[in-house]
Amino acid sequence: MATLKFVPLQHASSPNSPAPSFAGFTLLLPAVSIGNVGQLALEALTLTYALDKVGYIYDPDVLPVCGADALAQSEADQCGSLTIALEVFASAQRKVVIVQQRSPVVRAARGAFCERVLRWAAEQRVQHVMLLSSSRSYLRSDAQLQGSQLRYLTTANSASAASALIKAAEKLGIVAWGSDVNTANATTDEADIESVRMAQVLARRISSGGITNALLATYAGTVGKPAPADEAKTRGAGTGVSVVSTGGMSSSAAPAAASAASSSSATPAPAASAPAAAAQYPFSLFALIAFSSEGANTTDGLAMAAAADAVLAAAQGSQPHKGTWSTPLSWEHLFGPPADSSLYL
Repeated sequence: MATLKFVPLQHASSPNSPAPSFAGFTLLLPAVSIGNVGQLALEALTLTYALDKVGYIYDPDVLPVCGADALAQSEADQCGSLTIALEVFASAQRKVVIVQQRSPVVRAARGAFCERVLRWAAEQRVQHVMLLSSSRSYLRSDAQLQGSQLRYLTTANSASAASALIKAAEKLGIVAWGSDVNTANATTDEADIESVRMAQVLARRISSGGITNALLATYAGTVGKPAPADEAKTRGAGTGVSVVSTGGMSSSAAPAAASAASSSSATPAPAASAPAAAAQYPFSLFALIAFSSEGANTTDGLAMAAAADAVLAAAQGSQPHKGTWSTPLSWEHLFGPPADSSLYL
């Protein structure tokens, strides 16, 4: 049976030293998704927060990768440190732990991987898990082209514990995923109505969102399990994952992330009732999702980093970061060196 193994850095030189404790921390995870927005945001947060690398994670269902130090900020900083698939950074002062992921999960094993990640988070006794993800921007409705290009998503059994995160996101103008897709907001123009209807269909899953659908469904414990009738006001019909906002919303706008996860993963999490899932995972799960497309996505990454920082600050009762964001040297070489000018002579 596949297992997820956390290897603290200090154990390499001192095997008898205690492993770091993340009790009460907020765990930030990226989804390897369209535009790599979550991964870029975590690089900016790791450097700006000056987090320490505290270990690595090995999981057999994450594709192996190895490269030069991805967080070096100058040529002099590249001192031989290697970057691998799953690295762990933390700060006891900030009560933040980041698991940076640099390669995707085997598609058929997404459900099983999500179970292991959530189980590990429970063992570490973290308070919140925040997933930074993205979805294809060309699937937006016309109305979604304006305003914040970020959305949040949580589950019905996490809404109470994540209330501080939800309120902080809504103060930033970030609305719940799918809550702004409603035919009632369309004009009488037939094309506009059809655009909104198509957006409603597409809002039922996070497109190109990596493990997002599977992680939410695994946490909710409702992969393939219909929602109880008394939860119809906050859940989409036949789903176990809901969009939950402080202001409430109609069930027609709730995405069926659970059913999407079961169809996109050949190893779905076992069905369970929401109370059982909540007891199994004693922390909230909150996802920030950016509309994005492939290309130069560093701006998207910084926007998500700023939003995640503000949400974290609100939840912790601290002040959000002010000033410039620290970024790695690798961001400057996204498209390689400039073309040789002699080509144009």
